[in-house]
Parts: sequence; structure tokens; C-alpha cells
Amino acid sequence: MNELKNENSKLREENKDMSETLARANEFIKDLKKHLDNALDVIKVIREIFEKLEQVLGRNKYQHLMNDVSRDNGRMIKAIQILDKQIHPEEYQEEKNTQKRDRGRGR
Repeated sequence: MNELKNENSKLREENKDMSETLARANEFIKDLKKHLDNALDVIKVIREIFEKLEQVLGRNKYQHLMNDVSRDNGRMIKAIQILDKQIHPEEYQEEKNTQKRDRGRGR
């Protein structure tokens, strides 16, 4: 009987510890979600700025500017491409169709 009480006590303590850990994890997740929401808002603003910049400069000058800004920085190139695909999905859809059509052809 004493063993059962000890086991019960031990399990209650573990349960309490796990509950506290879960509460801390939930707080951590809430904080991360706030940061993620802020980052998404910043991305939306940057995207709108890029759209306006392209309207003012024209597509060709805008592309040259983006190439100058990214200067062989793979991560920046990727980020700019992601935003550009959101702004001009039709241009990338054509590229995707061309890639599908070319797949499997010997060159």
C-alpha cells in the first residue's frame, strides 16, 4: 500500500512538472507567433514597396536594380525571386510550363 502511495506521489509530481513545462512551451510559442506575425507584416510592406518601385522604374530597370542589390548573394536572390513570383505569377507560370515541356527531351 505504501508503494502505491509513493508511486502515486511520484506520478503527481511528474504530472505537475510536465504541466509547467507545457505552460512554458505555450508561452514560448505565443511569443514566436507574435514575432512571425510582425515579420509577415514587414514582408507585406516590402512587397508593396517593390511593386511601387517597379511601377516607377519599369520592369527592366527594376530587374537590373534587384540584380545589383543581390550581387551574387544566393539568399537575397532567392528572397527577391519569391517576392517577384508573388507580384508576377504569370511570368513564372510561363517559365514553369516551358520547363515541363522541355523535361525529358535530349539536348
